[in-house]
Amino acid sequence: MPSFSISQDYELVTIATAEITIAFSRDDGGLRVLQRVGGPNVIGYGVGRATIDVRLDERGWLADRIFIRYLNHFVDERDDAVELVIVIGIGPLKVYDRYRITGTLIARRVSVENVGEDEVRLHGVRLALPWAQVGALETCRFDAPGTSVRPHVPLVVAAAQRLDVLPRRFFAPGLRGGRALERAPTQATGLLALHDPQSNEALLCWYYSAVESALPLIDGNDQAVTLAHDIAAADWLGSEVALTAGTQYILLLHEPWPAALAALERTWSLCGLQGVEGLAAWVRDAAIFEVHAAQFGGFAGLAAALPELRALGINTLCLLPIWAFDNHSGLLWDGNWNASGNPYAIRDFESLDPTLGTGEEMRALVETAHQHDLRVLIDLPLLGCADHARLVEEHPTWFCYTERGRLARVPEQEELV
Repeated sequence: MPSFSISQDYELVTIATAEITIAFSRDDGGLRVLQRVGGPNVIGYGVGRATIDVRLDERGWLADRIFIRYLNHFVDERDDAVELVIVIGIGPLKVYDRYRITGTLIARRVSVENVGEDEVRLHGVRLALPWAQVGALETCRFDAPGTSVRPHVPLVVAAAQRLDVLPRRFFAPGLRGGRALERAPTQATGLLALHDPQSNEALLCWYYSAVESALPLIDGNDQAVTLAHDIAAADWLGSEVALTAGTQYILLLHEPWPAALAALERTWSLCGLQGVEGLAAWVRDAAIFEVHAAQFGGFAGLAAALPELRALGINTLCLLPIWAFDNHSGLLWDGNWNASGNPYAIRDFESLDPTLGTGEEMRALVETAHQHDLRVLIDLPLLGCADHARLVEEHPTWFCYTERGRLARVPEQEELV
């Protein structure tokens, strides 16, 4: 016998396994029910909304502009897991929202297919859990470890946040690039979590891909929060061409918060991640100092400061990009990303930033670091470059272009192409 049951009425299609129930709308294909057996429904505390959105060329995100329609669904059992596929139509696209359910862990992936006659430019995919809440508004907490968000934020504070509005200081005391949440998996796990210390209900949602990064987002309605990941999936899709993006993971638990975090770590092998015990010893013990050499006057100045940094317990240097970039002033970078330039907007990957010093001074910096038992890492950005970089002229086919033939910009980094 199958390990799941399926039922449907005019509004919903519901799939129940031994440990979880999930239901989605027969109108827009969006999630409406997500609950473990014996637990509450943790989503849907607000007006029903689509849980998939796509961004196309200059048209932007489509969900608020056009009708999103449920087409059909498929359910099967494979390798001790239940696999659910919800097929959704969004404009010229057919979207396959795929859920692989193992216990109370869900691995969610999306494939986007262009079923229109014209080629389209895909700029991004958004995966959302709409209006989540795992306990009373007064007791529920929100967490996003590894980001600027304050730990154990009351849900009432998180639910007051609005998409694309600067976060409140009480929610996130420090911001990076105007955002409280870091991209996953390049800067953090992308974990968005709700937990209720009264009932020990917990909902964890995170993202992983070896190819595309995703920006975590939350959107509140004063009662609950939508947890979402914007995946930087960008490509030209010809007619009948499909693209598959990274994976959003969802985990429902009945555990105290520390145990819920420990359970997350036990899922890493399923997600393609490596636990701390599998890392090299130097990585586990690394005390990393991220620095741009300009902050010490260049390579030579940073080399002179290494003894003091080592005395502080630093054992690893991580240098922000050292290559020639779109430097607006022609002087040492002063940290002003707008007025002075973005050090990631690299003009030439084969030339050092001349304001930092010579190649000999760079080699001397590394040698001095090694003499003080310091490892040296260099941030090598391979997503985008300056729009007038050598590569643009020498290898034009390496870049994406808009429908008007202009160089397409990297999402959220307008200095890069």
